[in-house]
Amino acid sequence: MTAAGRSLMLGAAGLTALAAAALLALTAGGPPEGTAAGAAAGRAVDGAALARGWWAAWLVWAPLSVGAIGWMAAWHVTGGRWGVAALPLFGLLARAAPLVVLTGLPVLAAPEAVFPWLAGPLPETAAHRAAFHDPVWAALRSAAYVLVLAGAGFVLPADPKRRRPGRGAAVAMAYALATTFAAVDWQMSLEPAFASSAFGLRAIAEQMTAAFVLVVLLSAWRGPPMPARDTAALLAGVVMAWGYVAFMEYLVIWSGNLPHKVEYFLHRGTGWWPAAIWVLVLAQLVVPLVALLFTRVRASLGWLAAVAALVLAGRVVDRIWRIVPAFDGATLPPLIATAGFAALLGALGAAGLAVALERPTAGEAGR
Repeated sequence: MTAAGRSLMLGAAGLTALAAAALLALTAGGPPEGTAAGAAAGRAVDGAALARGWWAAWLVWAPLSVGAIGWMAAWHVTGGRWGVAALPLFGLLARAAPLVVLTGLPVLAAPEAVFPWLAGPLPETAAHRAAFHDPVWAALRSAAYVLVLAGAGFVLPADPKRRRPGRGAAVAMAYALATTFAAVDWQMSLEPAFASSAFGLRAIAEQMTAAFVLVVLLSAWRGPPMPARDTAALLAGVVMAWGYVAFMEYLVIWSGNLPHKVEYFLHRGTGWWPAAIWVLVLAQLVVPLVALLFTRVRASLGWLAAVAALVLAGRVVDRIWRIVPAFDGATLPPLIATAGFAALLGALGAAGLAVALERPTAGEAGR
């Protein structure tokens, strides 16, 4: 690891420790509730809102790294020209997963503020999942997810000259299982009354879309350039895959008309959230598909990068729309905390990419 890389890791560790200490102090310490001092402190800063904001921000950015694992596995199984340029870049993102995991650890300082099933009984509609939400069992599952997602990027070579189909198939299965159950435990359980059989599949579609559009941007900015035609076809594919899974989940829940499931979408259709729905649908689906109808766009990596940037912006809005309403509806403190922490973690991720891109990729080094 280079000196810059070591500095980045130390900085991330320091940031994580500082955030964990701050969240622990704000949620467990301070003046007692019900006192004048406690009321004043509550108005000044809401420790629970900060914990929720940190977790929401982590869920916004983590898919950029985790989704790259799925693409590495897919290329090692299927091959293709697109992987010659893209695989080293996916490798950079996938191998940042340990750093991503590290920045998510502060939530352990105040888990009850984030996961309601730790702070009280489950709703009646979710009582049958009590054993699944047992804290010890949930912690063991989370540890397994962390081991798989943090290590999978190192199992597969990032050099397109060293394709490993068998290993890729094994990683693909491990990635699919870990991502599906992690999405249930780390995001769907934020609203214990809600359940969706498509939640894990949608999480995979979201992660792989986010990772792909980021790699398109990196390829256009730094190189090596991905083949435009192949990139356009894959971009259209991931956009339509996300649109199909997201819409089918909504359609099935709407047609079932079960109150405890419909509430999930009603919760996200009040206040300013309808504007977010328009933004995420236009940015992730409608505008990209219309743009990709034009030959000039499909033949230019620069134009494809512009489309990818729009999709990535839509992904950020989509993640916020999915996550923040789980924390007391559309209240302002979690949204402000999410925006601040998302900017902080985004800056940390950008710094990590800048450090990693200073070094030649596997393809460039000719290994």
